[in-house]
Amino acid sequence: MAGKPMVTEEQLIKMAQKQDLTPEEAARLVEIEKTTPVPGQPLPEGFVNPPRGDPRHLCLDKRGAFQPTWFQLRLHKRDKNTPAVQYFACAKNKYTVPVGKWVDVPPAIIDVLNMAVEQQVENVPADDELGTNKMEVRLVGENPRFSYQLYASGRV
Repeated sequence: MAGKPMVTEEQLIKMAQKQDLTPEEAARLVEIEKTTPVPGQPLPEGFVNPPRGDPRHLCLDKRGAFQPTWFQLRLHKRDKNTPAVQYFACAKNKYTVPVGKWVDVPPAIIDVLNMAVEQQVENVPADDELGTNKMEVRLVGENPRFSYQLYASGRV
């Protein structure tokens, strides 16, 4: 299913005539407009979308519609205990992100990743007037929970 052109063929031809284009150049301009992706619409027939992981890739939602504000995401495996798949939910949608593979995700998922931190704590002796050996937990720092690579959706 092709995306809806932003201007009609007649409008493009009139624009081309004002710019002193040849009929071949005007026809090419019409063809370019027909194959230009429209946000929120499926990619036009014949449009070749580069594979995920390529910075020119256009992000698509679950319906296959072009989403220019989305991102390509690849989670990195941090250690041997990292699960093969991570699950995220935001705005009533659920997303499954396999570790090590490129996926298209909305900006809200990136916000979730950026907010997820692991707190690093240490036990230190507490000052106690009675001389007991109490320990106190102290926050030493915060580390990002996820390591990932990110590309913005390609531009048209």
